[in-house]
Amino acid sequence: MDSERPSKKNSPGDPNVPVDFSDILKKTVVIRRPVSEVYAYWRDLEHLPGLMPYLNLVQELDRRRSRWRTEGPAGDVEWTAEITNDIENKLISWRTLDGSDIEHAGSVQFTPVPESRTTEVLVTFAYNPPAGKAGKLAAKILRKDPEKEIEDALDRFKGMLEAGPDAEMAA
Repeated sequence: MDSERPSKKNSPGDPNVPVDFSDILKKTVVIRRPVSEVYAYWRDLEHLPGLMPYLNLVQELDRRRSRWRTEGPAGDVEWTAEITNDIENKLISWRTLDGSDIEHAGSVQFTPVPESRTTEVLVTFAYNPPAGKAGKLAAKILRKDPEKEIEDALDRFKGMLEAGPDAEMAA
């Protein structure tokens, strides 16, 4: 798994993610499954708590909006997100809406690896930690580090999809 951590001044390299966030994380994983399966699993947002156990709730309100709840260092954190770009088998990007407890945006890009049944998944996550640097430090101390959580979620995603019924055929 690759990790990249650009500074605030650097563009995240993704036109679907605004650059006005204090922290931008990028994580990449290659999954031995066709892009259509990888995209379809991620696009069903209600699957995501299985990949991200810190999520208490993901509820699709409609095809573009969803309600989320997780535990933060100081208690529950809730937000409503809107999908801002959805290109089947290629990209899902989102941003939080006004009134959310945490401001963030991001994208998941799905790229088929040529001449194989594998998919590269790139997650870009941009956010402003609640309470700024102090909140970020508290999150790390309490093991609520977004970078580690994204990495762990992608590892679970890879393991879950590659363990599917015909995973050996995809290798």
